Amino acid sequence: MRECVYNAGLLTTLNSANIEFITEPEAVVLRCLDVVKDRNLRSGRDDAVNIISR
Repeated sequence: MRECVYNAGLLTTLNSANIEFITEPEAVVLRCLDVVKDRNLRSGRDDAVNIISR
């Protein structure tokens, strides 16, 4: 994958440390957290937020 990213011109050197791979479910959670961060969310009893993706 690193080589593909490099060949696409997204990295300046093949061994660059400026790349991070995450799983799709992890990316979904990060996007959801980014979208809801400005919303007025209130915690429940245990201060937990359950995110379910389908």
